[in-house]
Amino acid sequence: MGMSAAERQRRYRQRRDQDPERRRQYLLKEKLRNKKNQISIGSETERGKRITRRKWTQRKRDQRAREKNRKIFMTPPMSPESPPPIQAQSSRQKRVSESKRKMVMNRCYKQNDYLRSKLQFERKRNSLLRQKLHRSLKSNKLSETPRSRSKNILRTGSVKTVKKTLDFHHALLEELKTSYKKGNGKMKKSLTSIVSGNILRKYKFRAKAISILGLSSAKLYQGKRRSVCYSQRLKHKIHAFYQRSDNSHIIPGQKQTVTKNKVKKQKHLLLDSILNIYRKYKTEHPKEKISYTSFSRLRPFWIKPPTQRDRDTCMYIKSNRAVKNIFL
Repeated sequence: MGMSAAERQRRYRQRRDQDPERRRQYLLKEKLRNKKNQISIGSETERGKRITRRKWTQRKRDQRAREKNRKIFMTPPMSPESPPPIQAQSSRQKRVSESKRKMVMNRCYKQNDYLRSKLQFERKRNSLLRQKLHRSLKSNKLSETPRSRSKNILRTGSVKTVKKTLDFHHALLEELKTSYKKGNGKMKKSLTSIVSGNILRKYKFRAKAISILGLSSAKLYQGKRRSVCYSQRLKHKIHAFYQRSDNSHIIPGQKQTVTKNKVKKQKHLLLDSILNIYRKYKTEHPKEKISYTSFSRLRPFWIKPPTQRDRDTCMYIKSNRAVKNIFL
C-alpha cells in the first residue's frame, strides 16, 4: 500500500529540518511572506482600528485562559497531608484606590473626547470667519472712511505726522481757492461740482468749503436737473397718444428697429411735429396739466421725428404741407 499525502509531507519536513541551512532558508521565506501579508494598523480607519484592537484583546484573553488551564492540568494533585494553600487577597484600601483610579481615568477620557470635538468645531468656525473676513476685505466693505483715518492719526500718529497732514490740508485749500479765482468758467464749474459732492454733504462740510473757497451757494444748484416723478397712468396715456395712427406710423422692415436698455421695438415715425402733437393733446385733454418739455420727455424711444432720408423713401407722408411743417 502506497504512502498517503500526509505521510509524504511529514517525511519531506523531516528531511528539510535535518539540514540546518535548508531550515534557515525556509524560516526566512515564511517570515517574509507573513510580513508581506500583514496589514499595518496605521493604514486603517478609526473604526477598523477599534475592531482590530478588540480582536487582539480577545485573542490575548483566550491565550491566557489556555495557559492557565494548561498549568492546572499539569500540576500534580496535592497530598492530603499538606495544608491548603493560602491565597493572597488584596486589601480593601487597594481595591478602593484601584476603583478610584479607573473612575478618574474614565472621566479624563470623556473630557478629552469632549475637548477634542469642541476644538474641531472651533477650528471649523475660525476657518469660516477667516473666509468671511477675506471676502469682506476683497469687496471693500471695510474700507476706511475720512473720519476713521483722522481718528487713527490722532490715536497712533506722531506730532510730525499730524503736522504734515494739517499742512497738506491747508495747502490744498489754498490751491483750490487760487485756482477758483484765476480759473475760467470750465474750471470753476469743475470745482463747484467737487464741492457739491456727496462726501462733503455727508460730513456736513459744504458750508465750510463754500466759505473757505469763496464760492457762491447759488452756483452750486445751477445746471442741476430737477427730477420729476410721473405717474404710470400719465406715461401710458401719453405713450398711447403718440402711437395713434393719426400721430405716428410704423415702418415695416426687419431691420427697422430701435433698442434701448435691451428692449427692442419696431421703429415709428411721427406724422407731425412734436409741438403740433402737443397742441392736439392739450385740445383733447384740456384739464391735463403737463408742459411741452414733459410731453417731449415722455415720448417713447422708438417713436422718432422723420429725417431727410425718411422723407425721400417713406410713403407715409400725406401732404406737402405736413412735410413743410416737419422740416421747417
